Amino acid sequence: VFENQGKIGQWLLQKHGAFSIDREGTDMEAMKTAQNILQEKKYPLVIFPEGEVYH
Repeated sequence: VFENQGKIGQWLLQKHGAFSIDREGTDMEAMKTAQNILQEKKYPLVIFPEGEVYH
C-alpha cells in the first residue's frame, strides 16, 4: 500500500498506525497487529476492503 505514496506519505501513514497486509497468503504479522489494536483499544481498526488507498 505504501509503495506509491512517496517517502513522506509512507512515513505519515505508518506514523498514524497504518500497516500493509500481504494479500498473497496468510500474513500472520498483520493479523497479530490487528489483534493488538482491537485488544488495546487505543484507536479504531479501519479496513479498506478494496485493497488500495484512493485519494
